[in-house]
Amino acid sequence: MQVLTFRAKPKYIFGAILCVAGLLVILITFIGNHSAKPAALSGTDVVATDNERAQFLSSFGWEFDSEYTKKTVTIPTTFNDVYTQYNKIQKAQGCNLEDYCGKTVELYTYRITNYPGYQDSDCIFANILVFENRVIGGDVCSTAKNGFMHGFEKQES
Repeated sequence: MQVLTFRAKPKYIFGAILCVAGLLVILITFIGNHSAKPAALSGTDVVATDNERAQFLSSFGWEFDSEYTKKTVTIPTTFNDVYTQYNKIQKAQGCNLEDYCGKTVELYTYRITNYPGYQDSDCIFANILVFENRVIGGDVCSTAKNGFMHGFEKQES
């Protein structure tokens, strides 16, 4: 029978402990920054009914009128500057409209009633793009002069 032994110097033990502690700090930081909320849109958000679309918008903290408009739109096969900029918003929230080029999708538009800093929310809307009953993109925007557009997440004031 053989017995293996090793002798570790205190500076090697201290170095190993330091490395393990450093890795734990990095791991905790990574998990803390990335597990709080997954990408806003994953292509798995099923919104086949009015209630499911309402739950989807509510999950971001939005309050809105129950009435909405529905249109069908076709995602162009080639993006111009406007669609390229709009797709940047979509990519930031985990979507990519390039995956739907040439497809006809549904566009649901709701009037937001609780946008921070706006007393009159008659001009603030949430748009949800839906393909085969799944959210593929969308935005929250203002149609007022000097309006804005961003993803579904509420913006810091």
